[in-house]
Amino acid sequence: MTPALLLDLARKYQTLSRWRSDESAGAERPSRTEFQRLASEFPGCLRELDRLSLEEIHARAAQLTRAADDPSAIVPWMRAVCLWHQWTRASLWIKRHRGTHDDLATRCRAVTGLEITERFVEQICSPPEGRSRAVVEAHVALVLGIDVNTLRSRLGL
Repeated sequence: MTPALLLDLARKYQTLSRWRSDESAGAERPSRTEFQRLASEFPGCLRELDRLSLEEIHARAAQLTRAADDPSAIVPWMRAVCLWHQWTRASLWIKRHRGTHDDLATRCRAVTGLEITERFVEQICSPPEGRSRAVVEAHVALVLGIDVNTLRSRLGL
């Protein structure tokens, strides 16, 4: 994980913190455009806004900022969150482009830089129980060598 990536994630949590603090103070909610902008960069982050406490959001922002300066401060949840965003972004790309290209896996690999397989594409296009999030969670857990419940715990979901 690069310092730039860690700082990007810290910025996400700082934004979530500001939104939550503003809401608590009775300020107007961010616009739909602001929500969409952050969610397009960090798909799934609005779930974090709904589920993580303000204290946890603050702590994550601080830990990420520290880890950007000191790689020994990188902890497992950081990699889990990073991969979750990356693979969720890939799944959304696949959904948007299914039926428009012959080889979605190759095209998605080129766009995302991830090792997208045909099986992943098939699972995203026809997810079990109709939920691609479960496919992403299972895949990220496999990449990290952990079970899905541990992944969810690291994500705070």
